[in-house]
Amino acid sequence: VLDGIDRIRTRFGGTLNGVAERMDYIAELGTTMIWLTPVFESPTYHGYNPSSYSRVAARYGGDVALQRVIAAAHARGMRVMLDLVANHTSDAHPRFQAALADPHGPAGRWYTIDGQLPHGYHAFAHVKNMPELNTEAPAVRDYLVAAALHWLGDLGADALRLDFVSGPAHAFWTVFQEGVKARFPDAVTLGEITATLPEVRTYAGRLDAYMDFFLAKVARQTFAQRTVPLQTFLTTLFARQRQQPANFDRAFLLDNHDMHRFLWLAENDTDRLRLAAVLLLTLDATPIIYYGTEVGLSQRAGPAGQDAYAREPMRWGDAQDRDLLAWFTRLVHLRRASVALRCGLLRPLPLEHITGEPAQVGGYLRQTATETAVVVLNNGRSPAEVVLDARQWPGTESLQTFNNHLTIISQGDMTLETTTQLRLHIEAMGAALFFLR
Repeated sequence: VLDGIDRIRTRFGGTLNGVAERMDYIAELGTTMIWLTPVFESPTYHGYNPSSYSRVAARYGGDVALQRVIAAAHARGMRVMLDLVANHTSDAHPRFQAALADPHGPAGRWYTIDGQLPHGYHAFAHVKNMPELNTEAPAVRDYLVAAALHWLGDLGADALRLDFVSGPAHAFWTVFQEGVKARFPDAVTLGEITATLPEVRTYAGRLDAYMDFFLAKVARQTFAQRTVPLQTFLTTLFARQRQQPANFDRAFLLDNHDMHRFLWLAENDTDRLRLAAVLLLTLDATPIIYYGTEVGLSQRAGPAGQDAYAREPMRWGDAQDRDLLAWFTRLVHLRRASVALRCGLLRPLPLEHITGEPAQVGGYLRQTATETAVVVLNNGRSPAEVVLDARQWPGTESLQTFNNHLTIISQGDMTLETTTQLRLHIEAMGAALFFLR
């Protein structure tokens, strides 16, 4: 029984071999990539302060177990992303121990050792067991690049999720990206950047993609907490789209290990999660599904700053919400089958409100030259009726191709009134998604 924060912060015995054994479940969901949080040796349960960048933690099964996970994923057409912490190590890292023993020796240049500082050295968030690396030091840069190349080469990983990108200087990430791409040009580098969009833009070219935490925050306020109207979210979405840097992809998420779970914020209302899942899997960003969200995993408490409550073990068997899992699975597979949802431009969707709450009803288009995906969301507590006019959609003059459509309606129906107009009736907390080809 998990009965307190200290208990939740312990280890529950999960291993990488266990992940490999569940690979069919992950593949059936429609996943194309698995992101593993840190798996290398560390004294903490979360692993975000490594004591080694070369040895997979023995408690997870060691290097062999990670290679088994990667082989199992590759056999099913999936890739594997590993989590790299460049900003800090654990205080058990051999180089840090050497720096403490001889601050003026070679290892001393890896860290900032200063008796005037708390703990006697720079530490991430002033946490004693997370001494910060001096990523300006050439030896540190070489070490971290070599670690990444080892993971991608010797271990066979495909991508890197980069923790706390704003810690190291921009120059470090330039060197890091160049080092990775020289050997593995197809390896994706995804940055955890929690800064404002103007600062996010400064990493374009230094990384391949970033996690859009600001948009996630507004989405959680809109769909989980219901403190922000849908129309405000859509205004924010398109304002950010106009400022989005070229050639810098983004990932979108509803929750992860550093925030309260979506369902907890949503008062365990799965209708809110189902609607947010439509958003997650139809936007022009790579969707990230945090383990368990797809089966209704919530948390038992939510005190501020206590992220560990969002990290409870995965649910299996009868503990899973099978209807919710089917909903997520259908949406994932619809996305994979649709070129518009994978690659299409994001455009506003003009619509005429007939009934419902105008501030809580809206949508968008995803368009390519060969396909248009139409998404309409009703985040209101009452049914809504809207009329869409295809003449207002770029490149669309008629709905004659409507007979060749796929439709997913959570609750509601649609009527083709003319060759250009479509009337949608969507129940409260419902959504419509259809395609024109």
